[in-house]
This record gives sequence, structure tokens and C-alpha cells, in this order.
Amino acid sequence: MDRSDTFRILMLGNSFTRANGLPELLAEELSCEVEVHARGGARLAEQLNPKTKLGSQTLASLEAGGYAFVVLQEMSTAAVASPASFERSVQRLASLVRAQKGVPILFETWAFCEGCPRLAALGLAPSSMQDAITSVCRSIADKDRLVLAEVGEAFRKQGFAPRLYGRDGRHPSLDGTKLAVEALASAIRGA
Repeated sequence: MDRSDTFRILMLGNSFTRANGLPELLAEELSCEVEVHARGGARLAEQLNPKTKLGSQTLASLEAGGYAFVVLQEMSTAAVASPASFERSVQRLASLVRAQKGVPILFETWAFCEGCPRLAALGLAPSSMQDAITSVCRSIADKDRLVLAEVGEAFRKQGFAPRLYGRDGRHPSLDGTKLAVEALASAIRGA
């Protein structure tokens, strides 16, 4: 990819996608335009629902096309709690992206930080939560020939360091967001 070429990215996700200006940092890193369709707590299934504000906006944008890449970021617990639904949503969105000659990028999220109450409620450790996320994301990416941005694995390589997390132990700190941008940019450059 020639960095001098201007291209557009659409990011579909939730608060993990918007955290700490991630879209703006990605746009700066790749010298491109980034549009975001995200709402805190949103699932990819909502992006497909024309009866919701987010879904109708996303479906109209995907139909119009013009995106070189579309980043798909699912709720962080979906790989653990509802992997089949996660896969169905990704498959449907990837099909819509490809119909407009775009490249779908699957954004692998990260495990929650040790000590996070949500992690304890799941009965998992960071490594076992990441194992589940990574396994589901790799399976979907392999089966559907998707580019996978292994953001969660980048968190693992840093030992799920507390400095990567915000105060809630789930959302990223600025350091975590910068790490996510690095993984996303690498995946996009490699596509």
C-alpha cells in the first residue's frame, strides 16, 4: 500500500473502538480518512439491524461503498458468551463489505485486566479470556478469509500490563489504544 494514496476506512464497533481517539490516531498513522459507527455497548448484530439508528447508518454506508477497509470490532465478551452470534454477524458484514470491493478487518479485542470485576464474574483469568477471544477470532478469520488484527495478542505480549488499561480494567488507557493502533495499522498495511 502506497502511503501517499488517500483511502477510507470505516470502523464498526463500540467504546473500545472510540477510546482515546483511536480512529484519529489510526487516520494519522495511515494517512487516511477514518469514519466511525460506534456506540458504547454496541454489538455487531446492531450494525446489521436497519431498525436501529446505528444499523440504518451502517447499512446505508456499506451500500454506498467507497471504503478500502472496514474494521469489525465485536463486544469483548462475545467470544466467550456468544461465539456463534459473533461469527454470524462478522460473516454478514464481511459479505456486505466485499460486495463493495472493500477488505474486512476483524479487530480482535483483549482480555480484561487482572482484578477487573467483570473478569471475575466471567470466572476467567486474562490468559484464559484471551485464549477464547483469540481462538474464536482466528477461526472466523480462517474460515471467512478475513484479515485479522491481533490486538488482544499484542496485549498478551505485553503481559496484560495494567498500564494498558483504564481505571475500569476493560477499556484501554492511552498506551493500550496506541498498541491497538499499531496492531490495526500493521494488519491493514499487510492486507
